[in-house]
Amino acid sequence: MRVTGEWMRFEHVGAWAPAPERQGLLTGVGVRLSGGTGHWLDRLRARAAARLSARLPPDVRPTALALLLAERDEIPPDLRRRFAAAGLAHLLAISGMHVGLLAAGATFLLGLVAGPRRRMSLTLLLVGSYVLLIGAPAAACRALVVFAGYVWARTRGWPVREGELLGLALLVAVVADPGALVEPGLQLSFAGFAGY
Repeated sequence: MRVTGEWMRFEHVGAWAPAPERQGLLTGVGVRLSGGTGHWLDRLRARAAARLSARLPPDVRPTALALLLAERDEIPPDLRRRFAAAGLAHLLAISGMHVGLLAAGATFLLGLVAGPRRRMSLTLLLVGSYVLLIGAPAAACRALVVFAGYVWARTRGWPVREGELLGLALLVAVVADPGALVEPGLQLSFAGFAGY
């Protein structure tokens, strides 16, 4: 097992020594298991990361791995700080936006070679496989549920109602993990979409 992270020391003010938990913060913690056979999805993801790493220049590799495979371990602390200072740190985490862009792009491209029903089914299969490949983060799973509901409605000829799709995603998220309701990620996702 390899554990990586960055210790950010807090600036000490005052004459008294701070308690250990107030001396700093461990950020960017990543854990990698080495050896053993592992799960087949983990092996597939590692193979995809290795192929991507071999084909990209060193300065682009960490950002590409974060954006495509949710592998943020290789991002240098300086680059992470620059993303945060620019207000773009959320782009390094796979979110519903990434899944939506993939779904939209795949739907368009598959529409060039397949009919409407087949195109939507193939896109759902592709997007679902991608979400599994990247480790099924919660935001990506919520977006996958919304897209699956969209595909279900479109292939049945039903009207697509965004509020109902969001309700479905919220229901699935809460049934899968009732504690998700208090997570800021879920609250911000739904608040952002409701505000749109």
